[in-house]
Amino acid sequence: MAKTKTMGTTMEVDAKSLRETTQALRMLEPDVLKSMGRELRKVAASLRSAAQARYSQEFSGSGAYSAKVNLGKRKVGVKVMARGGAKGGKNDWSTPGVKAAIMEFYGSKSSGKTPQAQGTIAWLNAKYGSPGRILYREWDARKAEFQMQAAAAVHDAEAAANLRLGGRR
Repeated sequence: MAKTKTMGTTMEVDAKSLRETTQALRMLEPDVLKSMGRELRKVAASLRSAAQARYSQEFSGSGAYSAKVNLGKRKVGVKVMARGGAKGGKNDWSTPGVKAAIMEFYGSKSSGKTPQAQGTIAWLNAKYGSPGRILYREWDARKAEFQMQAAAAVHDAEAAANLRLGGRR
């Protein structure tokens, strides 16, 4: 239970998801929401940097991955993904992001089910070596660490909001 400063009434915020947490923080403590967003961006940037370092070891180039945190009213989430290479409506196939996207897709379990996909994978493997999934290999290696950091960011934001509203930490 927390007591608000503005209305003087007792209220309880019981958030069960990141979406509910962001909605409550947007309404009650927008500054805390911004702070939580900064912390989640750090977690996403850490995963992006780790995937980029692994990509750079196997291939050349930088900027293959991007990270995005969305704490909007409709969409809520953290994304780390292979960056596309569109320029002026056309794909630039030489960019690291396009190469990374191809490596992530063709390294997935669902790829290679058709003869055309199997041929493309064989061609890519012959040209670049067996790529696997760089981003997911990094996620698998440090999944618990990234999840713990993200959960801590959300927990700390909830605790800060509760404290500001007059509740307990």
